[in-house]
Amino acid sequence: MATIFVADDNPHVHSMVEKSLGAEGHEIAGTMVGAEALESIAQSKPDIVLLDSTLGELNAFDTCREVLSLPGMEELRVVLLAGPLETIDSSEALQAGVSSVLQKPLDPEVLSALVGNGGDGAASDGSESKPPAVDLLVHQALGDADSQQLRSAIHKQVEAVVNASIPSLVDHITDRLAEKLKPK
Repeated sequence: MATIFVADDNPHVHSMVEKSLGAEGHEIAGTMVGAEALESIAQSKPDIVLLDSTLGELNAFDTCREVLSLPGMEELRVVLLAGPLETIDSSEALQAGVSSVLQKPLDPEVLSALVGNGGDGAASDGSESKPPAVDLLVHQALGDADSQQLRSAIHKQVEAVVNASIPSLVDHITDRLAEKLKPK
């Protein structure tokens, strides 16, 4: 089993990773404070780091470079966690050493596949996973994919984001209301 370090200031991300990957037997560590991330990662020596793209005052690309420059961390897989509408500069991510980029809300099946197969993003059972919509855009530009395949891939991704968001949204609203309604 893998050791996964979560560097994200959202408690719902930590909870979701713990529920999905912790239940599979993976060891989960992490921090919600950006300034503690580098030191904590160095101490825990994880197999994979899930790094929030906007972790407080830290720049995710600089943090990735620093983590990968630590002794023994050169082969560490760093997965950048981006907001649902956030765009990531793929060339800068590649230069920084980012292994993968996952959009929030996180899909437990995608996380499981990522961790279960060594982090290359393919399906963990050895079968080939369908390329994401962005890859299909490239294939469509090259003439390898038609517009119906692209529409279907986009639809599937939007549906997955909406379905994955609902439990987290319900938890967030419940927590906020409970805090506001708590007797003082």
